[in-house]
Amino acid sequence: MGRFVLDPKEIKKEIIEMLEREKYIVLASCSDGRVTARTMSHINIGMDVYVQTDKKFLKVEQITKNPRVALCVGNLQIEGVAELKNHPSDPENAEFCNLYRQKHPGSFENYSSMKDEVVILVKPTLAILWKYIDGKPCRDYLLLNENIAYREYYELEGK
Repeated sequence: MGRFVLDPKEIKKEIIEMLEREKYIVLASCSDGRVTARTMSHINIGMDVYVQTDKKFLKVEQITKNPRVALCVGNLQIEGVAELKNHPSDPENAEFCNLYRQKHPGSFENYSSMKDEVVILVKPTLAILWKYIDGKPCRDYLLLNENIAYREYYELEGK
């Protein structure tokens, strides 16, 4: 069936709405030949995804060694580059704190003031949405660095 060009703004809008709607996301990180994944409370500012964690946890060590990470929620897969952004109370994280407090009040109250907390920003480079259009499976791709979006249908064998 081929590849169909899509409007990147429309795909971004769909992804942002999904990220805002969902409370949790899976973060996968890798270093030293070990891949790990865990469910995290997240917020997003546009396409950028933020989480917070204890800086002593494995994910922080892995991100320090290899900032390339993956995120997954529902039928959305994201590849991106992670960056450590200091403690949640750092002035650079003010917008994160406001949004995190609204979306995850319990986590904010329990963890955000702990001394070893750190904010992680994931800047997406690729997002893939699995869909069914008229009963046919497809994937919508968004290449963020190139601002390109397209759809590829997935051919089912025997159909």
